[in-house]
Amino acid sequence: MIRPRSRYRRAFTLVELLVVITIIGTLMSLLMPAVQSAREAARRNTCLNNQKQLATAMLNFEAHRHCFPGYVNPLQMVNSVAGSTITIPVAWVVPLLPYLEHRDMYDQLVNAGASGDTL
Repeated sequence: MIRPRSRYRRAFTLVELLVVITIIGTLMSLLMPAVQSAREAARRNTCLNNQKQLATAMLNFEAHRHCFPGYVNPLQMVNSVAGSTITIPVAWVVPLLPYLEHRDMYDQLVNAGASGDTL
C-alpha cells in the first residue's frame, strides 16, 4: 500500500533559510556597536589606571626625595671592576621604577655598572 504524500516537508526552503540569515545579520549589526563601546570603555579604564599609577609613583617619589624627577636624571652606578662611580643620564621614568613596583628592573640598571656591563 502506498502512503499518501505529506503536505509538509522536513527540510527548510531556500526562502526560509535566507530569512533566518537576514535576521541573524540584523541582530549582529545591532550588537556590534555595544561590543565596541564596551571595548572602548575597557581601554579608557586601563589608560586611567595607568595614569593614576604614574601620579601615585611621582607623589611617593616626591615625598621620599622632596623633589619630582626631572626630564633627565643622573643614575650613579658603582663599577666594581674599575672601582669608580659611573654617573649616566636616564629618563624621568627610571627613578620611578621602584615606586611602580618594578624594583627588579631598577636593580638591574644599577647593577649593570657594578658588573662592568654596558647598557
